[in-house]
Formats: sequence, structure tokens, C-alpha cells
Amino acid sequence: QNLSRDEIFQLVPIVCAILCSVFTPLLLLGAGKNCRVVTAENLGRHSYWLTRIVLLRGMALCYLAGFLTAAFQARALFGSLGLQPAAFSARTRPTPAFDLLERYSWGPQITLGDWALELVSWAGVVLSLLQLTNAVTTALLPASLWALYLSLVNLGGW
Repeated sequence: QNLSRDEIFQLVPIVCAILCSVFTPLLLLGAGKNCRVVTAENLGRHSYWLTRIVLLRGMALCYLAGFLTAAFQARALFGSLGLQPAAFSARTRPTPAFDLLERYSWGPQITLGDWALELVSWAGVVLSLLQLTNAVTTALLPASLWALYLSLVNLGGW
């Protein structure tokens, strides 16, 4: 049967929640395949690899949930036609991602708007998926996720 667009939009959060609840344990359990086997010789050494992996992947899962929520709801909440439109020019709190987009804009005719909300939200989804799958292991990834989410939270007043 064919689903309408509204029915599909209602199913997306349910499908995402099911996928996250199924794949999160698998990702967390698959984290140890690249790590050393714990033996009696190296048991005495201080190693925090499992704690680090669980912490970073759990943080990535929280960011993924936040950015997916923002990707689907940001325009409706504080987009140009949203319930409480955000004024990009009258910001009082720090929004690093939007400041960067404003500084390197592509001309005076292009202003920050709904496209910037979408760009920041979907960039956060992609970066959190990279961290969740452990595809990129650098300290810049959690810092960039924090800056993107800080921008969304301070812009929308969440």
C-alpha cells in the first residue's frame, strides 16, 4: 500500500528508534574486535580502551538522537516559517557554526536561513554516525559535534 508523505514522516522517528535500539548493542559489542585480547600478562596494565569506546559511542548515540531531532524539527520550530522564528542577526549567545557560515558567506544576496539549519543538522548526523561507527578517531570529531550542537541549542533556545 502507498503511504502518504505525512504517514512517512510519522514513521521516521519510530524506525530510527528501532534501528538505534537494534544496532547500538551490536556496535558496542563489535568495538572489541580491533583491540588486544586481555590475558594474564597484560591484565595488570592500566588500559581503558573499553571504557573509552563505550563512552565515545554512547556520546555519539546521544548526538545522533539530538541531530536527527533537529534535522526533522528545526525548520518547523525556529525556521523562517516556524512556530518561533529565530533571528539570525540578533543572536546574543554563541553559535559557532552559524558564525562561521555567516563569516564565509557566498555573497550579500545569500543570508542565513532554513538552509543553514538543515546544513548544521545533517552535518551533525553525518559526523555522529562517523563517531558511532568508529570510522574516524580524532579529537576534532567530538569537538566539532559539540560546536554544532551548541550552535543549534543557543539559536533555538532549547
